[in-house]
Amino acid sequence: MTEPVKETPTIDPEESGGEMLARLGMDADLWARELCKRNPILDVDTTRAWLANAIMAGFDESARLALAECGASHEAIGRATYETISKLEAAMREKDARIKELEAMLLKEGK
Repeated sequence: MTEPVKETPTIDPEESGGEMLARLGMDADLWARELCKRNPILDVDTTRAWLANAIMAGFDESARLALAECGASHEAIGRATYETISKLEAAMREKDARIKELEAMLLKEGK
């Protein structure tokens, strides 16, 4: 286990949570150092490992949800495409039938 961070905390009381998130991003090392500055009893290595796991778990869950949403969208698009193609094929069959009727009428009149 490593020594706790011995730096004097330089915490900006004016910094919002959003600003802190923008500053630290998804870097577990930055988060661990920041947390250990605020809580010197914590060990940086253990805190980094815990935060890296938490950040990745959040990232993985977000990716899983995005893929599930894309899959649902893909499935819906597939259904809509199938329905559209089916309607177009039915319309073409009707037009083909009408063309055959007209051709038959023309042949009949030509005789």
